[in-house]
Amino acid sequence: MIRETSFQINSPGEADWKLIQPLIGEFKLDDQDLSIDQFIVCKKGQTLMGFVRIKKYPDCDELSSLGVLSEHRKKGIGTLLILELLKRSPGDVYIVTVVPHYFAKIGFEIINPFPSSLVQKQKECKLTCGSKLPSIMIYKK
Repeated sequence: MIRETSFQINSPGEADWKLIQPLIGEFKLDDQDLSIDQFIVCKKGQTLMGFVRIKKYPDCDELSSLGVLSEHRKKGIGTLLILELLKRSPGDVYIVTVVPHYFAKIGFEIINPFPSSLVQKQKECKLTCGSKLPSIMIYKK
């Protein structure tokens, strides 16, 4: 549920980028081939609240590295970031996730088969998350 409307969603500035990079490690998110231009941030004033990344592969685009700072969770920020990323993406968007129920509420569907570039990502995610094999989902435009 989105409880507040004073959030700004933009591309990150250099100060945001310096905060995002260590948070990606702390949150155990995808840290491969990071680039500031892949990210969208949610801020209130100058305070970073969350971020999301669109990672482009030759055969698909992936929603990746979604993070909301703990003190700003349960305010709908993750959903706002996802919806903005989907709006900015020209085609279908995939995600490799261990929480498929969260993304299903937004309209993602589990898919199989999936783009070959996500096979390795799925294996890496399993090693990092230490859970069952993560789901691969698609948001169809």
